[in-house]
Parts: sequence; C-alpha cells; structure tokens
Amino acid sequence: KGIRNKTDYTPSDRPIKSAIVVWAAMTCSLLSIAAIGYYSTYIYIIIPPLIVSFVEFVNTKAGFRNRPVLTVLLLSVCSLVGSVFQLVGHFYLGLPLAVVATAILVVVFGLFEWLGKFFAPAGAISLIPLLLPEEVLPYLPLEVFVGAVLFIAVAMIFFQKCYRWSRAQIVYCLIPHYLISRFVRRNR
Repeated sequence: KGIRNKTDYTPSDRPIKSAIVVWAAMTCSLLSIAAIGYYSTYIYIIIPPLIVSFVEFVNTKAGFRNRPVLTVLLLSVCSLVGSVFQLVGHFYLGLPLAVVATAILVVVFGLFEWLGKFFAPAGAISLIPLLLPEEVLPYLPLEVFVGAVLFIAVAMIFFQKCYRWSRAQIVYCLIPHYLISRFVRRNR
C-alpha cells in the first residue's frame, strides 16, 4: 500500500526488434535520397517537411497515408504558393515578410478547408520560401515535387508494400480524395 495504485505492465504490441529494423530501414532510405539530392545539387528534395511527411507515411495511420497523389500535389502546391508569394510579395512589391507570411497562411489554410484535410508538413513547406534566397525560389516547387515523389514512392513500395494491395485499393489510393468526394456527390 502506497501513495498510488498498483498498475499492471502491458508490453508494447510492437516488438523492439521490428521497430529498430523499421527505423534503420527508414534511415537508409533517407540517406539514399539525401545522397541523390547532394550529388545532383538539388538539395531541396530533402527539405525537412518532406522528411516529416516520409516518417508520417511510414509510421502513422494519418488520413493522408492512403492518399499519395493528394499528398504530393498538396506539398507541391503549398511550395508553389509560398514561392510565388515570396517572389511577388516580398522581392518585387517590397511587402514585409509578416504580410507575405500571413497571406501564404490564409491561402494554405483555405486550401486545407477546401480539401477538408489538414497536413502540417504542407503548411510548413509553404513557409520555407521565406527563409531562402530569391534565386532558389523559381526552382523550389519542382524540387519539392521530385522529393515528395521520391519519399512517398519509397514509403509506398518498401514500407506500405502497395504491390500487395488489391486493384480497387490502388485505384482508390491514386485518385485524389477531393475528386472522389465530388464524383460521389454528383451521383446522388
């Protein structure tokens, strides 16, 4: 008898060895993609929000995990929004960074509301252009697109094992959710 009640220990559902193997494989995958970025001089394919997206795709049951096309498009569009607003708003019109950041967030949060889903790495990637030099901004959305495709393809093939899925699951996975929901509403 003590200050607190006795609790029973419940071991984790996931054995430690399999967790170590998954994290080691993720690290190897990340280092491989980083090497591609480093040696090709396209270093922004490994921008931190893409790494977070990769880890989320591998480890969680998040809503975007089964939506790879939507995830790639959302990350790319948010990067494009951030780059365009930074180029036009700050560098050409001379607006303060706070005004540009506010405008970026209004557009990105509006996009999240329109899609009905929030994805934090996409919000973060939209603000990355505020930290980068002007000469990088025109190419950033393309590098983000390539990086997102690489990371999500690796996650889908090696960790989610999408090649074992049924045809219906693959089709559902590849069509952006927004299009599916609009198609279902029209048929009612």
